[in-house]
Amino acid sequence: MNIAHVDIEGGDYLSSGRGSKQIKEELRKIGVVPEIIRRAIVAVYEAEMNVAIHAYRGHLYANLTPEILEVVVEDSGPGIADIEQAMREGFSTAPWEAREQGFGAGMGLPNIRRSTDRLTIDSTVGKGTTVRFSVYLKPEAAARMQASAVTVKPDKCIRCLQCLHTCPTQAIRLRPSGPEIARHLCVECTACITVCPEGVFDMDCGEEVPAPQESSILVVPDALLGQCGSRVPSATIIDALSGAGWTRVLFAGIAEKALEDAIVTYAREKAPDVFLLAPVCPAVVNLIRLQYPSLIGHVAPYLTSFEILREHLSEVHAVFTPSCPAQSALVHDIGGSGQVSRVHPREVWKVVYSLVKQKQSGPETCEQESPFLATVISGMEHVCRFLEKAERGLMEDCGLVALYACYQGCFGSPFWDTPPAVARLRAVPSGPADGPVRIHALQRLKPLEPRAGARLDPDMSTAIKKLAQINQISKQLPGRNCGICGAPSCLALAEDVVMDRATLASCIFVGNRPDAPGATKEDHI
Repeated sequence: MNIAHVDIEGGDYLSSGRGSKQIKEELRKIGVVPEIIRRAIVAVYEAEMNVAIHAYRGHLYANLTPEILEVVVEDSGPGIADIEQAMREGFSTAPWEAREQGFGAGMGLPNIRRSTDRLTIDSTVGKGTTVRFSVYLKPEAAARMQASAVTVKPDKCIRCLQCLHTCPTQAIRLRPSGPEIARHLCVECTACITVCPEGVFDMDCGEEVPAPQESSILVVPDALLGQCGSRVPSATIIDALSGAGWTRVLFAGIAEKALEDAIVTYAREKAPDVFLLAPVCPAVVNLIRLQYPSLIGHVAPYLTSFEILREHLSEVHAVFTPSCPAQSALVHDIGGSGQVSRVHPREVWKVVYSLVKQKQSGPETCEQESPFLATVISGMEHVCRFLEKAERGLMEDCGLVALYACYQGCFGSPFWDTPPAVARLRAVPSGPADGPVRIHALQRLKPLEPRAGARLDPDMSTAIKKLAQINQISKQLPGRNCGICGAPSCLALAEDVVMDRATLASCIFVGNRPDAPGATKEDHI
């Protein structure tokens, strides 16, 4: 089955990579082992870049069977005078403009050879080069579906389509009855919650702060301390919670700091020269497991901060205040003998605000904690862009990297009103150094597993047949990706049709044709 035909223009360094991205999605849908997917996209990306750097123009073709991915890249250009020399690491004839942009380091062909199972190169000087390579495929085992904590109020939806185009995993569909979330694709980030103007999406959490029991512990995010303004010291906020009966308050930042310190030590002692991803944001961890599973091996082997808190507090009565659905889902099934509740951050803020609004004093000064010694990237758009490049092997020099789905981390949660940077500036570093419970980082005993996600069928042969049907149906669609049909893209609609989640008549451009199959009045609501 042919899965890709991509035209490549010489000198177009920015557009090169379309083929590797397309092939990656196809391999994910049929359920190929993540490490094999990464090898394949590294080889394809390097082949595309070689054409962009060295040739006038070229074409990429990819064919897929349940056993093997075969790729052919043909170009018109100067050709290769000495193939053996060109295969040496570091040898490069790239033009200066390519090197100025970070390309042409002489690793293209060596990386292709390293990432493939078969490789042949034919080249004629003055005419061009043809590169053929193959990657043997292997299916992965399906992972268990996890709980979801994003809620939907469909009656509020005005069909503005913003959520469709914002979701990083294309997990949202707009049905006649309202929005639906494909739970197998949702990573529990706050993208849909942030952009929806009507409050259709929310977090599954308690809508009322429960009454404290004896020795109860209330877990609150540090972002709470950044909501009151500089004239309300953190001590006033802590006193307010104490006045409401919560004498034992634990700031989540204690676990975050313990995790950061442990990861920095791990990176320095055990992985000093390795590209490492810090598991600081559970939504990003979910994203990696779903869309970038080949990077799982680069995630530091520690629990996220909310998982750390979950384990330390499993035997006591604890009330968690998560900042996002990903955190909420982590404490949904805590186990142990303790009683655990979740309360929405806006409800905790209501209690705090009602008690502190009359207690303003001078601005508080505090000793700033040492910064996290990692490259920090926040915002889902930037995170996805980084992970795409990392999967192609272009971020190996970044060392330790911390990725957050929300801007400025949990301070950027849509459940807080204060601008993220201001809230971070105002927040005191986690209150007492130890809190009511001693918290330390915990290593992950069971390795992270890829999420089944976009897999079309457990059987790879059947998945390839469905993939062929999707590609065939997508050719009948206009390619506008307008979202009017209720799917985020024409390709997503084609997949929904093949998976019996929609009909082709859902597209108004196709459904208005007399020959449109399955056209119903409901499809155009």
